[in-house]
Amino acid sequence: SQEFSSNSKLVSAAEEIGNLPIFIDDTGPWTSEAVPKKIRKLFYEYDCNLIYVDYIGLIVGSGELASAPRNQQLTRISADLKSLASELAIPILAASQLNRDVEKRSTSRPMLADLRDSGSLEQDASIVAFLYPNVSQADDSMSLLENENEMPVILEIAKQRNGPVNQFELVLNKKFGLFESLEEKNATY
Repeated sequence: SQEFSSNSKLVSAAEEIGNLPIFIDDTGPWTSEAVPKKIRKLFYEYDCNLIYVDYIGLIVGSGELASAPRNQQLTRISADLKSLASELAIPILAASQLNRDVEKRSTSRPMLADLRDSGSLEQDASIVAFLYPNVSQADDSMSLLENENEMPVILEIAKQRNGPVNQFELVLNKKFGLFESLEEKNATY
């Protein structure tokens, strides 16, 4: 049955993830001085090949940067993360919130200018990707959120320094927190 197949996939994926060398540092402080030190420590102690910052808006300026306006703090933090990624030769993924301008438009499609508090996030990033509800696949936007099982979404590569930009239609399986392409969702096993 489909339910058994999904559960066995979940168990298999959980076992695989459980064996991966994933390290989570959720201890503070989240300052512009402390975060790069934490990243270097993880990199050198555990030979990390990817760092994920969830999210850049939690990092606050320290030292002389503490009194600067928020957009200037984020400009510096973004540049420091970009420099650190180059120094360590690993990707650093940093999540960011969008400003509220996207809610004022008739479409839910975000734009690069919607990155919150700083144009430097877009400028410094090698890749900017957005994930948002695919309202064109629903009768109304509320039905997207109310569906208990799945939600159509779009993954948009809005900027890619060394490659093409594109959009991909995906489906979020809410029960398992799994994103699938339409081909995967409709495939029979």
